[in-house]
Amino acid sequence: QKRSERFIQSANAAVHRPPPMDFYPEINFDRLGKPWRELTSGCDQKSLDGWKEAAREELEGVVDSGSVSAPMDKPPDQPALTSLFVWREKDDGRKKARWCPRGCGQKVGTNYEEAETMAPVVDKVSLRILLALAVAVGARLRQIDVVLAFLYAELRETVYVYAPPGVDIGRDASGHPKVFQLLKSVYG
Repeated sequence: QKRSERFIQSANAAVHRPPPMDFYPEINFDRLGKPWRELTSGCDQKSLDGWKEAAREELEGVVDSGSVSAPMDKPPDQPALTSLFVWREKDDGRKKARWCPRGCGQKVGTNYEEAETMAPVVDKVSLRILLALAVAVGARLRQIDVVLAFLYAELRETVYVYAPPGVDIGRDASGHPKVFQLLKSVYG
């Protein structure tokens, strides 16, 4: 077994994780709010059904990937992020919905450490320089496509998220909405 795999297993064993959610929440499309109304105003039934199916597929994907816990009462001393659906129509006409916790509500030092917010990406200038150098020295370049490389990574932090508007996952005894605990990273 590789050293990195042993490290990940030991780190995960030390963190108590609630069980992942094992059902699909229902979506009340009438309660999705202004972005939904603007998106669907003037839509024909086929297009409307496409957007609804995109939202259902997104929630099913989040549940199936084990990215969220079963709904739970929010601990009183813990903050929870709000969330929303982000809608996009692909060039080929397919409809996509993404469930995005609003990470902008997090605070440096409280919810995450500043040094941990880096995502490795390449900008165009760096790529052009790399390609020019490769041509100059006659090097061979190969391209690989890693799909979802950083998506669904295990979280070390405890992050609670409210369901997006229109998705009811229940209420606690005092009437406050329940929350999910994020178990893996998602968009947002």
